[in-house]
Amino acid sequence: MRAVLDAAKIEFTTQGYAATTLDLVAERAGFSKGAVYSSFSSKLDLFTRVLHDRTTMDLPVSMAAITAPVDDSGAFPDIDTIAERLAQYSLDNERWHLLAYDYALIATRDEDVAKLYRKTRPFVKALGRGVITSYLANIGSPVDPATVDLLATLSSEVILSMALEGTVDPATYTLEYRTAMFKLLFSSVLAVVGGEGAALTDGGE
Repeated sequence: MRAVLDAAKIEFTTQGYAATTLDLVAERAGFSKGAVYSSFSSKLDLFTRVLHDRTTMDLPVSMAAITAPVDDSGAFPDIDTIAERLAQYSLDNERWHLLAYDYALIATRDEDVAKLYRKTRPFVKALGRGVITSYLANIGSPVDPATVDLLATLSSEVILSMALEGTVDPATYTLEYRTAMFKLLFSSVLAVVGGEGAALTDGGE
């Protein structure tokens, strides 16, 4: 099954959801289509498992890395570091985010896909809220759940937009450009919740 899931990840992220077929996945995995169907009843069933692995295994690791200490002293990263790490994450995972965009569009026309979308998005947003809450707590800023939810949603939408725009225009959507976008987004919101000093200066000094 692992070979099938690994093959499916490649097909979905390179071909998109609509263009991926179980035949393509079976061929890449080196199995017959019947063997794939014995484990997964449909393409959506297979995609559901791929998405489950992505949201429960890969994303938590990525989110933890964004707020990881900057050195052996255990110092929490400042907003510049977090913005750059998020920008790098958006670049490294651009194909996944483009797939999420594709999948969201299909969800507007297919209720079965929409049900899966509605089920997984809260988990993804919860991971984003964890990163934001950790930063706010570290700088001693008020942690307002509504604001945190808003920033998590905005960050998620920015990442999806970056995937689309960056694929079409990679010369513009460089690491530096993405970092600047994230820093502006976080600084603007944090200024509203009282984190001006830590948000708008390097290192929170």
